[in-house]
Amino acid sequence: MAEATIHAYPKIAEQNAELFAISVDTVEDQKKFVSEYKVPYLHLSDTAKSTCKAYAGLNLAGLAKRSTFVINKDGKVAKIFRDVNAESHGQEIIQALQSLN
Repeated sequence: MAEATIHAYPKIAEQNAELFAISVDTVEDQKKFVSEYKVPYLHLSDTAKSTCKAYAGLNLAGLAKRSTFVINKDGKVAKIFRDVNAESHGQEIIQALQSLN
């Protein structure tokens, strides 16, 4: 998922959108990931899984599910992507953002 989103990031930014990732990995693991893949957007660590729990982002085993939430300018969730397709997800995000404008 990260590669498609990284590649799509300039077009996401053109939509006046803020993009960030939340992971249950540690801050150190996130730093390594961001450095290795040259991720241009913020990665946050949620080792307590509180955000994942709040957004129903955990599976039955308690592991984080790959999900994307598009939140509109009013702070309301406008689109939810679950079980994302890693190859096309960047474009899906762009399309969702364009539908808000």
